[in-house]
Amino acid sequence: MKKISKLLALAAALTSVYFMGCTNFDDDSESGTVSDSVSTSSSVEKDYNVQLFTEDGEALDLTKWGVGTSSSSRTIVSDGLGAAIEDNSKVTFWLYGSNQLNASDTSITNPKNVTFKLTDSSVSTSVGKVTLGLSASRWNLTLVACDADQVASTATPTEAQVKAAAYYIGYANVDLRTATSIKFYLSADGLTGNGGAKLTFRYDGITGGTWSTDHINLVKNANAPYTVSADITSRLQNITSSPQAIDVSKFFPTTPSDSSAAADAAGSTLEWTSIAPGTYNLEVKFTSPSSDDDTAKSYVWSDIIIILPNQTITKTIDIPDIVLFRPIKPASFKVGYVTPTSKVTNSYEAVLTWEDSSNNEKYFEVQVANIASDTTALSAAVTTDALWSGHTSSLPSGSIQTLGEDFYGNNKNSGWVAGSLIKNNKSAVVKLSLGNRYLLRIAAVNDAGHSDWVYATYDLATATSAISTGITTKSYTPTAYGIYEVSSTTNDYAVVASSYAICANLYRLTYHLNGGSYTFASGGTATTADLVYYLSQKTEAASTPNVESDGIPILYPTGNPAAATPTYPQLIKNSNRWTSWRRGAIEGDIFVNTNADYPSYSATTPTPTTVDNLEVYKPANYFGYQNLDLFASFTVASAAVEVYVDSYYNFLDGELSLTGATGSGKAYTFTYTSSTSTTAMSLKYTQTTASHTFSYDSVSVEIKNVATGVVVANGTMNPSTNTYNFDIAAFGDGKFYISTVGEYKGKQYSYGIILTIVDES
Repeated sequence: MKKISKLLALAAALTSVYFMGCTNFDDDSESGTVSDSVSTSSSVEKDYNVQLFTEDGEALDLTKWGVGTSSSSRTIVSDGLGAAIEDNSKVTFWLYGSNQLNASDTSITNPKNVTFKLTDSSVSTSVGKVTLGLSASRWNLTLVACDADQVASTATPTEAQVKAAAYYIGYANVDLRTATSIKFYLSADGLTGNGGAKLTFRYDGITGGTWSTDHINLVKNANAPYTVSADITSRLQNITSSPQAIDVSKFFPTTPSDSSAAADAAGSTLEWTSIAPGTYNLEVKFTSPSSDDDTAKSYVWSDIIIILPNQTITKTIDIPDIVLFRPIKPASFKVGYVTPTSKVTNSYEAVLTWEDSSNNEKYFEVQVANIASDTTALSAAVTTDALWSGHTSSLPSGSIQTLGEDFYGNNKNSGWVAGSLIKNNKSAVVKLSLGNRYLLRIAAVNDAGHSDWVYATYDLATATSAISTGITTKSYTPTAYGIYEVSSTTNDYAVVASSYAICANLYRLTYHLNGGSYTFASGGTATTADLVYYLSQKTEAASTPNVESDGIPILYPTGNPAAATPTYPQLIKNSNRWTSWRRGAIEGDIFVNTNADYPSYSATTPTPTTVDNLEVYKPANYFGYQNLDLFASFTVASAAVEVYVDSYYNFLDGELSLTGATGSGKAYTFTYTSSTSTTAMSLKYTQTTASHTFSYDSVSVEIKNVATGVVVANGTMNPSTNTYNFDIAAFGDGKFYISTVGEYKGKQYSYGIILTIVDES
């Protein structure tokens, strides 16, 4: 189950190509602005540097990978790409792809064998070279590493043949007209072969390791020995596959290594076959015997193991002493957010990443404290248990959520989105609510105890993480919980560089323009749509503790559209200028349309400010962390604030004026004496009697025969008027339905009139 794959990565140089592994791919090669029509058909053979990485970004020593007999370092990888790679005795590389700007260039349409060579070890033990001949164009490339015995380097295999023998497959989109590197992202997509592992387990004392005599005797106790087993398990869920017992007598050799060659070769060998390609946990579990007063406990050493198609990993694994030891705390716990794509959502996705510092955790535990009700000023980052307690000890029950071993796809009630907290994982995605403040901390846990807590920072940004959702792998690009200011030139928000919030808070700030037009700067494009921002609460610097900040500035459109030379930024409706923001009704709420019901936004009454000889109200900064809706008020109605109220758009009455027509209410009769006569029709509608200046976005009229359903006339009227005049031709007797429909912001309001026509000619 792949979480974050970085099996291959690249080393930068002007003519260097890097192979970087990941479970998904996109074009992140360095490039400039070049016309698509620019393409050079000639190919140039060049040597490119190649560097191999583990999925956790650890550069591999290519001179040793797969050659040594021991693998006690982190991440167990296949030996198929070891030092023998240079003479192609175990693996061959094949490259194929398409020229996106020149379809006639078929130079690598079919797989082309590329040679891999190790660089001089005095220069680097982790960098190799390949020779590629590609033209300067935009390319979609595929790189495949195959079993050399199945695909000979002298053959001309098809794509299907190299895939059938592949260890891995990598993809890249790259523009070689400007790029200085190519990044290949690895996956097992399209590969069918399974892999396996043949592993020998022994204690690390053979190489001068960590086991004490007391712990060796404890595990080997003649009366009540520990049970020792190994397994390869899912990284998403704690699901075992086929645990196998380790022979303790072979795990701990009876003869010291310094006097017996046989002891040096000791170990218990186990084999797993037909494993689907992917990244797993390799676990060695030491389980204590149970007794009347002591429940059995398990101590697990684990590492990441990467199973490649058509590969069997053969390794000797030296296991350190982890019995009775609690895990070391994680490091660098960071939290960021993914900006919501919907403006009506009440939640968002928070991305959590951390560094795994231990090799014996059972799982990670994350606590998420909702401190929305905390009355203690959050004026400094929470970095200690004491500070955490100070903000959480008086919270209502249920305010702290603990995520642990069961945090994965079958436990969505916990807010799970992606990832897992099972051992060896380093990222997860959890759903949080908008308009709340959260503190987060993480610890590693096993049966021996709990590590120290590590407190989150909220500056996770720009890093893209490919995280397993349990079904597919999705990339998340988190944004830091930043501190925002308003630009003095554009009156729009911009994050303050390297300034981050001290809790996980994301709230939605919405400016309802109410039909106004907002232009941020001279020469800019005006917008009439509501302005929606996602911001974090700003708190005061550590130099003034326990004091709330000066808050987030509120947009302040002070420009004068009536000046000889209009100034910006400005917010106007028709010729009416913005005067203030008001706090009031959300769509659908019913309020009396007065200033008292929609108070000016401010902690206190704002002070009038003269700008361009016009009086406006400068809004106070926002101190809070909850979602905030502000509504524009314009000078057109100083005694009535123009806030959208749903009921104002309902039609109260309608009147039909037609020569010879009689009736009232919604029923009218019209008699004509000539089958070809025409007459003028006037339709008038009445809305609410409340004082307001709203108009519909559009108004349409339709006349339909009730019996046949045939539309005999239709048209549109000016939304700012309430009378519609048009000529109507005689269209036979019968009943007709006259429908008037007004639309505002996607909502429709209608009024119907029944017209009965009698032909007396």
